[in-house]
Amino acid sequence: MPEQLTAPIIYDDGLLERDLGEWQGQHMADIKKDKNYHEILHQFTQLAPVGGESALTCGERIYQALKSLAQRYQNKNLLVIFHGEALRCSLAKLGNISTGNAYQLFDNGCLLQLTYAHNNRFQLIH
Repeated sequence: MPEQLTAPIIYDDGLLERDLGEWQGQHMADIKKDKNYHEILHQFTQLAPVGGESALTCGERIYQALKSLAQRYQNKNLLVIFHGEALRCSLAKLGNISTGNAYQLFDNGCLLQLTYAHNNRFQLIH
């Protein structure tokens, strides 16, 4: 029988998936027709879909949420789970910028390890 975690579950709205505005729930084939598709979902810029959140804004939001959790739970191991686009934006905020979209960059259930030094710096360990 698999081991079960007994740690408390904490929900943090700062770690929600990127808000894609009018693109939310649409088929990728339809989204790709937008002239800004590549910049919005492949780059780390301020451009956002109509009614949605930019990659820069998403990355900053997630960074602040992770920082708050790291400061609140010093010297603890945390398991943070979120979707691929949020992961792409947060890694770009940490300096790991790529030009692929989240579907190309991350396998389902991929694990990445970060450390947080309490001088306000995260480090991706892979």
